[in-house]
Amino acid sequence: MKRYIYLAFMSLGLSLPHVSAEVSGRVVLVEKGGQTRNVVTDVLVYLDNGPAGSPEPDTVRKLAMTSRDKQFEPRTVAVVVGETLTFPNVDDIMHNVFSLTKGNRFDLGLYKSGASKDFVFANPGLVRVYCNIHPQMSAFVHVLPNRRFAWAEPDGSFRIEGVPPGQYTLRSWHEEGESSQPIVVSEQGAGNVMVKLDISSFKKRPHLNKFGKPYKRKRGKY
Repeated sequence: MKRYIYLAFMSLGLSLPHVSAEVSGRVVLVEKGGQTRNVVTDVLVYLDNGPAGSPEPDTVRKLAMTSRDKQFEPRTVAVVVGETLTFPNVDDIMHNVFSLTKGNRFDLGLYKSGASKDFVFANPGLVRVYCNIHPQMSAFVHVLPNRRFAWAEPDGSFRIEGVPPGQYTLRSWHEEGESSQPIVVSEQGAGNVMVKLDISSFKKRPHLNKFGKPYKRKRGKY
């Protein structure tokens, strides 16, 4: 009887109340020539287009992207819509963190060492973050609708917990490429999911400053 109830909910695109499962698998980064990368870093795996499921946890997460040694640390962060990300500056120089991404555009202005600024992300999507003074500083903020995501481990393994049964699109992202595939999550979950992420055609391109112009070098260095 339980199985028939589950199938009925699935056919209607609904999820069973208070039922959650786990999605697990492995990500493989495919480079030029079909070679696979030995160590997986900064790969986000998340579920999209699924049932509403249960409410998000009430826990408030403290999230930060720090300006350190003229770099962002960490370089990739995932937040849920409505969450606040703090941008501390621990360098002995000024920084000006900004993004021109539509829907989550912001400019924190110049601020010195020891100071920090906050921004609340209101819309889902990938946000590209830069410093208006140092062009080598670039980062990514993934704004997601819920917490059904995970960062892959160095061996490529990942585990997403608390997933209501249903039909989803499983997406994976890396700075050098991304992929998507349909997935069905049963009451028992979905295991041994293989994700192949093709990064063979990646080419790094320079970005512009917050005024849409190329960066100007000062005294030969940034």
